[in-house]
Amino acid sequence: MIRWSRSGDMILGKFPKAMMWAIEMRDFMNKNYNAKMNVYYSFFEKYGTIYWTADFEDLGALEKMNDQIIMDKEYSKKLSAGAEFFVQGSMCDKVMKAV
Repeated sequence: MIRWSRSGDMILGKFPKAMMWAIEMRDFMNKNYNAKMNVYYSFFEKYGTIYWTADFEDLGALEKMNDQIIMDKEYSKKLSAGAEFFVQGSMCDKVMKAV
């Protein structure tokens, strides 16, 4: 089992719009790619960080979805629209393997 995670720090004052956009992206991925993605936000450790997570059977399944979304113009457009809600350079992707 592989877990993919992306996190980003919201810009102060943009929390409601950032959360709405994060949910829209989750719903887009779940509808169009059956990603079974979840959205979380931190409020104790580092307030204002949004996390997206999705589980994959193996790295091949993650790579297959990634190959599809990088060619998806609608995905690219939606992704670009969210840039205004996050601190530049704060996005971080991680891939973890279950033990």
